[in-house]
Amino acid sequence: MIDPEEIQRLLAACAEDLELETFVQIALDTGARADEIAHLQWADLDLAEGVGVIRFTDTWRTKTMENRPIAFTPPTVDCLKRWRLQRAVKTHVLYDEGDRRRKVYEKIREKFQKAVTKAQLNPPRRLDDLRRTVGTLLAEQNINEKVAAAILGHRDIATTSRFYQKIRASVVKETVLGLRRMGTTPHSDST
Repeated sequence: MIDPEEIQRLLAACAEDLELETFVQIALDTGARADEIAHLQWADLDLAEGVGVIRFTDTWRTKTMENRPIAFTPPTVDCLKRWRLQRAVKTHVLYDEGDRRRKVYEKIREKFQKAVTKAQLNPPRRLDDLRRTVGTLLAEQNINEKVAAAILGHRDIATTSRFYQKIRASVVKETVLGLRRMGTTPHSDST
């Protein structure tokens, strides 16, 4: 889990590399797997509406073997528009036809690790931590587990809650303080 303050530092560290910034923005909006992001096609995105689809195809298979809708925040749409100017003739957002399938992942992972170091995230984070962050933030916002599973692309909601939704200590503390404010503090009975 990357907390909100760390996310801001990470995004600032990614700002010098538009390709990495695009990847991280997409990951934080969609909770998509790294390979799903790597294989997104421009034709599957509607930047005017801020939506898209992770598409299962004959040449590339999603883990669930199903299409999945995704949506983007305005900052991610802006980032995608800037990145598209550099990739005008490419069919994929990040992947280049003819490259080894893992090449995009390896390149992004290396750039991500440099950004993590620059952002001084401790302990060091991995690409999958972006996905876990989305799952945790969904849980902290009390998003229905079925909706969270759909966003993360899980067929089984148990996978979502078991592996992708962690509760931070700060959330537990705020919840307890909220309970106390609502009147759960024991009162002495004067009778």
